[in-house]
Amino acid sequence: MSAIIPSVRQVDYLETIIKIQHGLLQAKELSAFYDAMLSDIRQATGASRAYFFSSQLHDTIQVYALVAESCEPSLSPRTDITLLQALPHSYVPHWTVTLMHNGLVYGTQNSFASEERFFMSAQNIQSILLAPVIAEQRFLGFLGLDDCKNAHEWNTMDKEMLQRLAAALAYALLREQTMRDLMYARQEQLELMEMLAHDLKNPLSAILLTAEVLIKNQDKLSQEEVEKRVTNIKRSVLRMKDISDTMLQSHRSTQIMSMTLCLEPIGLTTVIETVVDALRMQAAAKGQQLVVEASKEVPKVLGDRIAVMQVLENLISNAIKFSPLGKTIWIRLSKHDKWIHIEVADEGPGVKEEDRHRLFQKRAKLSIKPTGGESTTGYGLWICKTLIEAMHAKIWYEERQGYGATFVVALRSTTEVNES
Repeated sequence: MSAIIPSVRQVDYLETIIKIQHGLLQAKELSAFYDAMLSDIRQATGASRAYFFSSQLHDTIQVYALVAESCEPSLSPRTDITLLQALPHSYVPHWTVTLMHNGLVYGTQNSFASEERFFMSAQNIQSILLAPVIAEQRFLGFLGLDDCKNAHEWNTMDKEMLQRLAAALAYALLREQTMRDLMYARQEQLELMEMLAHDLKNPLSAILLTAEVLIKNQDKLSQEEVEKRVTNIKRSVLRMKDISDTMLQSHRSTQIMSMTLCLEPIGLTTVIETVVDALRMQAAAKGQQLVVEASKEVPKVLGDRIAVMQVLENLISNAIKFSPLGKTIWIRLSKHDKWIHIEVADEGPGVKEEDRHRLFQKRAKLSIKPTGGESTTGYGLWICKTLIEAMHAKIWYEERQGYGATFVVALRSTTEVNES
């Protein structure tokens, strides 16, 4: 029995398939491999064009977008054609149905319905071959070949090669997306740990300072003073638990800081007093004074108690961190029409003009430095802004005339009087 010897063209096809499959496996970034892949496909099949269209959502409409293309030197590239960057599926409905059901599309203009004939005529395509890119039942797009000169029929080897390479591309895209998802998850975990470290720092500092006072003055403090300080330690521990629970809740959702807040009427006087009491020893360690100017007659606000405390803790601890030794920090509560303002004002150097546009950005490191050698993460103000926006409230920075900085939080007032 004589052996079947493959033709030269069959060998060329097999070599092209193996080369591209190997390249897809080795490519660190698929976008960098597309040009070489499509050029090899075009040359192996003798097509005028070889290309890859991805399927994606654009303004609630499913569209095809031309990702990459290889064409003969005599043809103009189509990558700058706006329509081909967002071609609705409905423009080529019959092709879309066939491709989504894992079928090949091939033929001349006369082989198709009016919508597809119009598209081919507009692109000067005489004959076309499309293979779906599908991975795990997800339609990702298609690989395509055009003949812009002749209305010839595509042979079996052309079809088989394009199908096999479309399948290889599909799983390469799936692998790339999986790696991207893993990197995103890793970044999410890193951000969670950094934010936890940032927001747990203040209650931990309060616990440490209170414990030091209890140890050094255990023979001098009255029972009432000891109980007060132990109560403050308990509050700090509960704050840490609240912060941890909130952060973990957000981490379980699709994006860090997309937690669900409990918006309800809350009295700000008690909230401010609780936060100030927790930070008073931290300020005292730098000879600073925290002064609260608040009236119980100010209406309640619509907000989340834990989130508001977290915002105030960040703003006041920042004022302590960046204010010189022995200065005063004011926390003011006032009513402005339907809004209740909380101002945190210090006597520090303020924020330089060139830094202000980055104030509320994640990981923003400003030129101003802490006055007591404290560390900074660049998360505090970003966390404040994220929480404030989640409560449909506002936050901004104001420059104080002469010196110092003021951060203002504006929360919507309710009809209830701030009695708590």
